[in-house]
This record gives sequence, C-alpha cells and structure tokens, in this order.
Amino acid sequence: MKSKNILSMFFVMLASTTVLSGCQNIEPETSSLTGTKTSLAGSKDISFEEFISSAEAVDISFEETIAESNSVVCAKCLSYEEFDEYTDYYFSLVDAYKGDIDDTFYVRWSAYDSAQDTVPFSVSQNYILPLKYVNSVYFDHPVYNVYAHMTMLCSGNNIVSISVGDTIMEAGTNELTADSFANYVATISDTSEIIFEDYITSGILNDIVAKSDYIVKAKIIGEPNRTGSDRGIYPCEITQRFKGDISDNFESVFMYDSVEIGKEYYFFLTKPDETSRFYIVSSENSIYDVSNQDVINALENSGI
Repeated sequence: MKSKNILSMFFVMLASTTVLSGCQNIEPETSSLTGTKTSLAGSKDISFEEFISSAEAVDISFEETIAESNSVVCAKCLSYEEFDEYTDYYFSLVDAYKGDIDDTFYVRWSAYDSAQDTVPFSVSQNYILPLKYVNSVYFDHPVYNVYAHMTMLCSGNNIVSISVGDTIMEAGTNELTADSFANYVATISDTSEIIFEDYITSGILNDIVAKSDYIVKAKIIGEPNRTGSDRGIYPCEITQRFKGDISDNFESVFMYDSVEIGKEYYFFLTKPDETSRFYIVSSENSIYDVSNQDVINALENSGI
C-alpha cells in the first residue's frame, strides 16, 4: 500500500512545480491511464468492502487519498481546453461528498500526468474525483488537481471503473455505487491542507504595500535560467530595499511579457513557501516602472 510519506513527499515539490508550469505532477512514473485492466474477481455482486480490499491489493490506498483531498465530488465533464503543458477540463458539480466547491470548476491535467494519447475524461460523462485545490497569482482562475490520479467513471448511481495510474479496475454493480462511496467518505477523518494561500486580490496600491512580504527596487540582470510555458525564473539585483529580508541578488518568477532584461522595477513579492529559493509576485499588480509616482508616494506614506 502506498504510504502517506510517499504521497506527502510530492507536495514538498508542489509549490515550485505549480508556480513554474501551472500543473501538479504526482507519481509521473505510473501516470498512464492506458494500462492493465483488472477485473475484481469476476464478480458482478461485489460488496463495497470487498472492492476496497481488492483495491488495496493493487496498491491503491482509498483512505489516504480521501483523507488528504480538499474535496471529493461527483461531477460531469462539460468541456475542455488544451494548452502546451496541460489541459483544463470544465466540470459541473453533481454531488459533493467532502469539502466546499463551486457548482462549476476546472480540473487541470498535466501533460506529465498521462501518456500523450490518453484522454482522462470524456465530455458528458460523470466521474467521482478526489481533488486538491490549487491557486496561483499566475493562473487565470483557480483549478483542482486529481489527487493520486484517481478517477471513478460512473453510470447513473453505479461506479463502472476506477483508474489509478496505469491500473484500471473494472467494477461490478449492485452495492458498488456512488451512494456507498459517499457513505465510505463520511467515515474518514479529514487530514487535508490547503497547499496554496490565496494571493493579494486587492488592486489598491496601499493594500499591496501593506500585505506584500517583500518590497524592493531591483534590476533584471539576465535571461531566465529556468522556464515554463509563459513564465520563467529571472535573476535580479537589488538597488533599494524597502521591506523584508531579501538578499542583494535573488531570483523571482515573472511572466515573460511583464519584464525586460536590463530594466529596473519596483517589485512587490512573496514566497510560495518558506523553503523556496525563488520569489513570486504577491498580486496581479506587483510590478511597476521606477518612474511610477503613485508607487513612490505609497511607499513614502506607508512609513516603511
């Protein structure tokens, strides 16, 4: 059975991965959904308890997956939009078994999460999904990632199959239903955490000054040394420090079209987590030209 330590290890790297590429990559070595199909003892009348036991036998830990998910839902796939490094699937909520979630939401599936020719969801189909909430100042909207790559295809109230990594388990009917799964979820203690705190949503400059962890005037001194599809980590050199303990030379993630090499800016920054070696912008309005008088006035008025 997968241990909690193995699953948790990937979340140590999650902040960096998501900020850079917009995707979470859990267990890439077992991510294909085109793998071996496993019939559960050939039984059409398998009980839910027998199903859970069979799943554990092929290294699927339902309890850990459910406990560590922020939300567990049944939802209908409405549409999808493909990007270079991921696909956003748009879902409509059918039922929520755990957590608070909007009536419609996006599930982001990384290109690293499955084989290139694999489509994890079909439009108009219902799925039970354990979800992790992911948000970033670099996203157009919050998204969810499917925790442990576990998806359950449903037909009416019946669970048809469960896919986890490269294992597809074909289920029977009768007691193996969405209702029985909902009852099972209710018995599991919640150990989930929100991986990403929301960024500063206010567009008021005084709020951004007050809530940003780091404020500096700095120059972009070179090409980004690590890149994502629309953003990269840029080397910077401080010319003036206003707030926060930050070294004279630091690295920060910026969208490619937001900065120019050799130019100087006011940056309002934070970190994705305490151990991160790079910084990120604290809001959608965190980069200003050094000639911006509003920023100069706001910094002077703040008393920092």
